[in-house]
Amino acid sequence: MYKLLAFLILVSFCCTSCRDMFKPQSMRTGDSTNIKNASGFTGDWYWESGDTTKSFKINLIQLKDSVYGQYCAAYDKGNKLDCEFNTSYNMFGHKTGDSIVLAFRSFYGAKNGIAVLTPQGKTLQWRISLMPVGGDCFAPVQAVMYRSIKNW
Repeated sequence: MYKLLAFLILVSFCCTSCRDMFKPQSMRTGDSTNIKNASGFTGDWYWESGDTTKSFKINLIQLKDSVYGQYCAAYDKGNKLDCEFNTSYNMFGHKTGDSIVLAFRSFYGAKNGIAVLTPQGKTLQWRISLMPVGGDCFAPVQAVMYRSIKNW
């Protein structure tokens, strides 16, 4: 419990102190480079459920070992959107080994979620390790994501 609390405080501190120094860069699309490159997580990533009722898209920006981004989750064939259509970063984290640990919040008021992104070949495994609390969240608990060839 203490390790989790210390980790959340560290992530919160890093996110708060570094957020304003990051500036958005143009998004790359259709990039099939190896994810493990220096900025290999940067770009748009997409997942859709097998029955097409849910979709999830993230835009990540990696600067060295720091990563930030924004997600858009569509639920019930788009009848519920956990999105912000203007740039509003809701994920902040850091690279740990080959993976990325992200603190995130939903756009429905849920806060303090933790997700882990792990490269698998040319795909990216999204897994929520701690669900956000205090509101709704429509992000999938886990998903195998592919680089998107479409812009936001």
